[in-house]
Amino acid sequence: MRRAALLLAVLFAAASALVFVFREIPTPSEPAVARPIIAQLFANPDTFAGKKVEVYGLVIQSDSRNEFLLQDVSQRPLRVLGHASVGDQVTVLGTVQTGGMAIYLSAESLKSTKVLGGGGCC
Repeated sequence: MRRAALLLAVLFAAASALVFVFREIPTPSEPAVARPIIAQLFANPDTFAGKKVEVYGLVIQSDSRNEFLLQDVSQRPLRVLGHASVGDQVTVLGTVQTGGMAIYLSAESLKSTKVLGGGGCC
């Protein structure tokens, strides 16, 4: 009986050690996406050019060419390549594009976002 209990304890310890040694090693998470306000994009275009950012705002103008103007608390409109309707509150994940005097956001995803109280947008 003692021998069986000892064998069971040894097996349990060995199994625990193997689980510890061969556990899945966590991979580094993706770097945090910058969440600037639109005025920061215009103030520092070289800092954000070609980088992914997430911007929240209100769609103030939209057209059929799949682009719209997004305005946030800074009250500075930003051209976004993507589709949204006037009045939508959205969080846009996209890549900042610059060229000449223009700066715009090429949207990868749009998420409908509603501010229910306090702070927020526009």
